[in-house]
Amino acid sequence: MKKRILLLACLSLAFVGTSEALQMGTGRVTGVVADLDGKPIPGAHVVATTEGSGHKIEATTDEDGEFAMMGFRGGGWTFTVTAEGYVTQADTLSIKGISKNAPIEIKLEEMRKGAARSEGARDLLTEANELYRQENYDQALVKYLEIIEENPGLYQIHANVGNVYKRQGKLEEALAEYQLVLDEDPTHGIASVNIGDTLVKQGKFDEAIPYFEQALESNPDDETLPFNVGELCFNNGQIEKAIDFYQKAAAIKPDWMEPYLKTGYAYLNLGKLDDAAVQLRKVIEVAPDSEAAQQAQAVLDQLGK
Repeated sequence: MKKRILLLACLSLAFVGTSEALQMGTGRVTGVVADLDGKPIPGAHVVATTEGSGHKIEATTDEDGEFAMMGFRGGGWTFTVTAEGYVTQADTLSIKGISKNAPIEIKLEEMRKGAARSEGARDLLTEANELYRQENYDQALVKYLEIIEENPGLYQIHANVGNVYKRQGKLEEALAEYQLVLDEDPTHGIASVNIGDTLVKQGKFDEAIPYFEQALESNPDDETLPFNVGELCFNNGQIEKAIDFYQKAAAIKPDWMEPYLKTGYAYLNLGKLDDAAVQLRKVIEVAPDSEAAQQAQAVLDQLGK
């Protein structure tokens, strides 16, 4: 019984943080913003917001498309990224509030080449994105719909409209907009993820999984995508599905310790201590000098492994 209490204490530290950490907001997030081909986007604006408290953290990417943000409390955060000439992207991630989080990569889609792309449309998109960033969703929606009316070929803007509806809590309307993007491009990974995320918000987790898997098929080299889906699965009590997605992330990037750590904790939740020990040893092997390695060793010591 004592060993189980110790394990639960470790899991609490790893996934939800302590009340002291939540008050301090000491979590750190780093990442990169790039286009769909992996080319960094400098000058992109990143805004992280958390539900309920209204707390907001902002950053701008440097010439390498990289950004760093501090002051996070543990829990779910929505990262909204805007850049001139690109479709706004909004991703909800689980963030630790007591330490540095795994680097994240956010990919933006450029306004479709070959479609009507007048300077007026580009200026309107920039204006709409700025309104969205300022949380002026009603006015942003007006601008996005104006772009679509004047440039029907820019089907990606429906994703922006979907983001607005999702932030307004109009989840059915958001789903319909994301589906319009998917109807035009069935391999559109971002649209698939947005549909999955929206279904999760509706409590329809089983319905969301196929959309996440579809996104993975469209983005087979993006290790952050299966990892983030794994986080969603874990936080919704779908432990075995979480393990599957964590392992997919590790297969894409074997030298990234975070999926091994989370897989280990997931196995602990299932009571599979030997499997957990295997994953925790991989953390130490891949990143021996990291804080995660210290956490992994502490759990191994408690397990007597």
